[in-house]
Order: sequence, then structure tokens, then C-alpha cells
Amino acid sequence: MEIKGNKAGITGQKEEYAFPFLNRNLLILLLGWTSGGVDVISYLGLGHVFTANMTGNTVLLGIALGRGDWAQVLRAVVALMGFLVGVALGAFIVEAHDPHLEWSGKITRAIGIEVIALGFLSLGWELASTSLTELERNGLIVLAAIVMGLQSATVVRLGVVGISTTYITGMLTTFTTGIVALIRPTRKSPDKSDLTLQGTVWIVYILSAVVTALLEQNYYNLASLLPLIAVTVVWIVALVCYRSNAARN
Repeated sequence: MEIKGNKAGITGQKEEYAFPFLNRNLLILLLGWTSGGVDVISYLGLGHVFTANMTGNTVLLGIALGRGDWAQVLRAVVALMGFLVGVALGAFIVEAHDPHLEWSGKITRAIGIEVIALGFLSLGWELASTSLTELERNGLIVLAAIVMGLQSATVVRLGVVGISTTYITGMLTTFTTGIVALIRPTRKSPDKSDLTLQGTVWIVYILSAVVTALLEQNYYNLASLLPLIAVTVVWIVALVCYRSNAARN
């Protein structure tokens, strides 16, 4: 299942895939699914805090400060700090990523760490009772936030135009301005495939939120498994399909 061909930016030719459906875009969509699911279990199960969406979490922090809800303030701060730690960790791991490679071994290693961390998060979710102590809750929040920060830095390093699996506001802005540019062509019209991927990531993020929320309400123990399964699939596919890149980078 090794992906064949060279990077388009080097040879001017598109990469040829032994299995066309197993490509980077599919992996990005699965990472978008992961982010949507983690945000839902964080918000619904860990005290109404976001661990992937830091724009929303910053608003929640402001609301908590305004209301003097210091427990909620702590949760929001813990999520923000965890996210920053995750971004720093991700940047450290993938900073040497070869931009000429569609997917490098550095990226795969970062995703592998995400799999392990989400495994611990899922285990904590399964073992925790409905009456979490504040310390236990904050521990799961910081773990989830670190995972999402790591993923965010990793996806940014892939260098796909306008794509983020956590910063949905920015991606929607890029998507909408791109649509306008297609309607009113400019000197530099956006790539339609980039716009398609941006819109699809958004839809997948929403679908993940819907499904995870339904599971959290009706099958609580299964809710945390969806993000773990998605990112594990990403890791396995990357190991198999991009194994030649791992040896070079």
C-alpha cells in the first residue's frame, strides 16, 4: 500500500497512489473528526470547556471571569495552557518536517503520540464516575488540550492551504473568501480542491460533534472511543502508506 510518485512541487507531476482513497486529504478529514469528538466530550463531560476550539474557550474564560465562577475559570485556563503545551510539543516534533514531502515520518510520530494520549484520555473517561473530583476533571482537560494542541501544530506543518482541524473560524473565513474569489475572479483564484477540502473538514467536524453528542447522551462509555478510533486509523494508514518517507525524515 505504499504511496508512489513524487511531490507535485518538485516534479510538476501529481503523486500517484496505489490506493487513491488512502491519501493525505482522507487523513486530514479523520483528524477533523477527532477534534470535533474531543471538543464534545470536553464540553459535555468535563465541565463545559473546549479543548480544541481555543476561540470558544477564550470566550468561556471571559464569561467565567465576569461571573466570578472561579472553578470554571480554572478549567478554561487549564485548557488554554494545555493547548499551548501541546502546540509547543507538536512544533518541537515536526519542526524538521521536509516541506517537499506530503507526509513525513515526523508527522507520523506526532500522530502516534496523539494516539497514546487519546488512549489515556479514553481510559480516564471510562473509569471516571459521573462525580469527578475537580482534580480529576482538570487532569482530563489538560490531557485533551495537549492532544489537540499537538494535532493543531502537526496539521499546520502539513502546509495545506487554509486547513486547520481545530481553528474552524479561520478555515471558514478562508473558505468563504475563496468562494467569493471564484465568483469574482482575481489574479490569484483559489484552488477548487482546497476549497472542497476546507468545506468537507467543516462538515466532518459537525458530524463528529453530532454523533459524539448522541453517544454521550445514550451510550456514555462509547463517546470517547470515536476520536481514538479515528486518530488510530490515521496513524496506521500513515505507517503503511508513507513508510518510505519515515526512513528519509
